[in-house]
Amino acid sequence: MHVTMQSDCKVNITIHREKSESESKPTSHTLFSTLSTMALTKTKKTDGQNKKAKKWLARWKQAHSTYQLTNSDLEICNKVKEKWSTTPTFMRSKLLQEAVRDVAKAHCKRKGLKDVGSLKHEKIEKAVRKWIRLKTRNRTKAAKIGTKGWHPRRVFYHQNKQQVADRAAELAESGRQTIGQTAQALTELFCKVPQEEKDKLTIVAHEWNSTGPPEPVQQG
Repeated sequence: MHVTMQSDCKVNITIHREKSESESKPTSHTLFSTLSTMALTKTKKTDGQNKKAKKWLARWKQAHSTYQLTNSDLEICNKVKEKWSTTPTFMRSKLLQEAVRDVAKAHCKRKGLKDVGSLKHEKIEKAVRKWIRLKTRNRTKAAKIGTKGWHPRRVFYHQNKQQVADRAAELAESGRQTIGQTAQALTELFCKVPQEEKDKLTIVAHEWNSTGPPEPVQQG
């Protein structure tokens, strides 16, 4: 009886395993259908994401791009530049708006558009304003842009670099100064300069602040 039960159990177990394996093993048709559905779903999802990404990138480029002035646009801007210096200050805004309007009209004509749109008009206005500002800027102010402030001590240093370097080397050899030898040497030498010479250095500093330093000083 016990043996029979074991035999029945073995049979039952064997049957259960065979049944489970047969039920869990997919056929070739089922496997192909499943993979096709997964691939199709994945492809559709990827295409949708790509379309969204492309739309977002196009909107981002449109929002962050700048308007590039063409040759015909520059001709319009040059006319404004010629009139700028002789136009009263309170009339320059109107002159600038006329240039923006003419550039926008030229852009519409080139592209075959009826209207440039608010975003494009804003970019055109920024481009025209920037060009006019750069080309009509006062020469004195233009010389100051991108340059450091000049003062008598700094002018003296650029005019006497070798002398300052020699004194800095002496300080380093004597051991009196281990850090900032150049600054210490410059201070000592500048303090010995007569007041009359310092006044001349002040004049040179004002000139360099107004028109920019000489080219050797800029390169050095």
